[in-house]
Amino acid sequence: MGLSRFGSGTVWSELGKATAAEVLATFDGGTASGGARTGVDGSPAVTRRAGSAGRGAAYYVATTLGREGLAELVQLLCSDAGVAPVLGVQPPEDVEIVRRSNGTKDWTFVINHSARDVEVPLDGVELLGGTPTGGTLNLTAGGVAVVATPA
Repeated sequence: MGLSRFGSGTVWSELGKATAAEVLATFDGGTASGGARTGVDGSPAVTRRAGSAGRGAAYYVATTLGREGLAELVQLLCSDAGVAPVLGVQPPEDVEIVRRSNGTKDWTFVINHSARDVEVPLDGVELLGGTPTGGTLNLTAGGVAVVATPA
């Protein structure tokens, strides 16, 4: 069924009412598996309630979001929590990036879980091959790299 934000919901939906929460998305049309209307149109599908003293928040999702909607929601959750991508930009899909540091040197681990070659904006020395990246790490499908940079 359609949502006003976060794509569409599948599997189940829940009729709800927001009394003290911000509505981030509502149900916007949909039918049950037999084609009957679900009766949840306009009902909150995703809500957020700020925690006390401005700390934290609770989110409620009244459906199962699709892949794209879930990705959008996770980006919102991370942004609201002050979590940013390691490189400052969203990595390519299915690419995992983790950074470790000793205070003077950083090691960035990049794993390409996809079946396609990717480019990652990262300047440093790729340690497994011993070559400078020149500002862009080219990583083959299923490839792994460790890039060293000054902290």
